[in-house]
Amino acid sequence: MFAAGAGTAVVGLIATWLGVAGALGGWFADTDPLLANVALTLLSAGPIAFGLVAFHRARRMSGASRELRRLSRHDPLTELPNRAALPDVMARAFTAARGHTMQAAALFCDLDRFKLVNDTYGHEVGDQLMQAVAARITDAVHPGGTAVRYGGDEFIVVHPVSGRSEAERIAAKLVRALETPFELGSDTVRISVSIGVALSDAETNTGEALLRDADVAMYQAKSLGPGAVCVFDHSMRSRLSRSTAEGRLREAIDGNEFSLRYEPVLDLRNGELLGVRALLHWEEPRRGAVPAREFMPALEETGLIIELGSWAIREACRHARRWREMAPERGGLQVTVAVTARQLAQANFRDLVAEAAQAAHTEHTQLCLAVTDGSLAEDITDAWTMLRHVRTLGVQVALEGFGGASSTVSNLRRVLLDQLGIDRTLVMGLDHGTEDAAIVEHLVELAHRLGMVAVAADVDSASQLAELRRLGCDRARGPFLGLALPVEEIDLLVLKARAEADELAVPAMTPALAPAPAAATVAALPRLRKYV
Repeated sequence: MFAAGAGTAVVGLIATWLGVAGALGGWFADTDPLLANVALTLLSAGPIAFGLVAFHRARRMSGASRELRRLSRHDPLTELPNRAALPDVMARAFTAARGHTMQAAALFCDLDRFKLVNDTYGHEVGDQLMQAVAARITDAVHPGGTAVRYGGDEFIVVHPVSGRSEAERIAAKLVRALETPFELGSDTVRISVSIGVALSDAETNTGEALLRDADVAMYQAKSLGPGAVCVFDHSMRSRLSRSTAEGRLREAIDGNEFSLRYEPVLDLRNGELLGVRALLHWEEPRRGAVPAREFMPALEETGLIIELGSWAIREACRHARRWREMAPERGGLQVTVAVTARQLAQANFRDLVAEAAQAAHTEHTQLCLAVTDGSLAEDITDAWTMLRHVRTLGVQVALEGFGGASSTVSNLRRVLLDQLGIDRTLVMGLDHGTEDAAIVEHLVELAHRLGMVAVAADVDSASQLAELRRLGCDRARGPFLGLALPVEEIDLLVLKARAEADELAVPAMTPALAPAPAAATVAALPRLRKYV
């Protein structure tokens, strides 16, 4: 009885072992046939040998796990640490800074116009550029700093520094490194970078807080133009950042915090008020007036410019009708409204403009849509096609900022234009030499030969005004001629112009609407008024 039971037990153990061996051998065979043969051979030798195989397998799995973890924390294109690794990078920087009585600095780097490179040269060149950018950033901050690819065209540099001046030197070094042209195969590519800098202190003592402040500073840098650097200070806490922009702007739109202000446009031959240029004005309850350079990029980036821009066109049409009814014999004022490439990309944009004019009972010729020369670079074909469609309504089209760094003469051939806006940098240069005057003179002549009206922007002095007149420029606007005003104050100017034309007394102004003590007549003076 005992012998029979023992024999059964032995047979059962052998069967169990062989079953395990067979199952494991089959599992190994699915992944590694050679290892399967070795495993079966060793399994036949007993559990000790099998333990060795299991140990070897565990080591291989541990190595694979480490590699998977590394890949999850590094960007595959640039091989830099990625967003998931940023908290550890920040923690190390804070530790190093505390150990040497220093500050941790975060430099939020946003590449300017990288999308244009992708669209122009293709994604393969874009990937090559991204790899080259990563290499230059790494070289610029080594040793001591760590570069992280935060996502898309954004990089974060984390670096222990002795103070603000060292952080600014690192930022300047990054700007220089990335402004140098990139040679990618047969292509030469130029980009720039906007950088927001934040430093740790008693209030900013975590990586999350440091990144938040750097984000705010970067948004301010973007508003200053390509290649700008902005260092965070605590007064910026209420300003927009990439993480807060959409929510805050949505609140502002829903709360009717936006309005239109109008900058007078004068005829330089006689000083007559011919039209106005509409400008978005944001009166933030806590901060007061927010500069357009701060919120306009955010509107474009979030897509809210679609909604707000459509509203601006409707309001401009409504006000244009209002001014025509106030002075019908003068035909009212032409209202110029700026539009962006993102607005022009709407398939129904022409219909939106037509419906806005029809709803306000406004003549299409009273509306002029303005585009900035450099703003259309990323969506050239669609934008110009839409402008051609809109122009068939009778709406005028203006090209502003011509003669600036990003101007392209070929844009003048894409659509029949009505107005050519001379870039502000050339107008400013009229006070400082003859070169800009020669360029302005040629631009005015070019505009006239192409059947356009030449309009100068940001006129800020009597000497600039006199020189523009001498050079034959047709129209002008700017601080010297009149600041952007609420619609009610434009009402007063229209009534004043009508009264002077009719040789009537100026209508009395209500105290609530009266502007600052001001200058003389609209029709008789080249300078409309200077509000101070």
